[in-house]
Amino acid sequence: MFRFTIRELVQLTLVVVLGLGWWLDRRRLVGPLAKLAEYQLGEQRELGRQKDEKRLQDLLWKRQSATAINEYGAPAPKPLKERPRLTPAEWEEIEQLSAKLGK
Repeated sequence: MFRFTIRELVQLTLVVVLGLGWWLDRRRLVGPLAKLAEYQLGEQRELGRQKDEKRLQDLLWKRQSATAINEYGAPAPKPLKERPRLTPAEWEEIEQLSAKLGK
C-alpha cells in the first residue's frame, strides 16, 4: 500500500503545524483590526462633524456681522469693504449644515 518514511511524516507534520500556526495568527489579528477600523471610522466622523460645526459657526458669524445692530437699534455703519456678504450658496449651506447638525 503506502509506505512513508519518518522523514516524510516529519515534513508533513511541519507543513501542517506551520499552516495551523499561520491560520491561528491571522484569526487572532481579525478582532483588533476590526476594532481599529471602527475607531478610525468614528474619529473620521467626529472630525467631519467638527469641521461642519466650525463652517456653520463661521457662516453664522458672517451673517450676524452683516446684519449687526448698534445700541440704538440701527444697523452698525461699516465701510463697504469690511461688510461681509453672504452669497445664496452660503445661505443654502447654512440651511444644510443646520439640518445636518440638528441646530
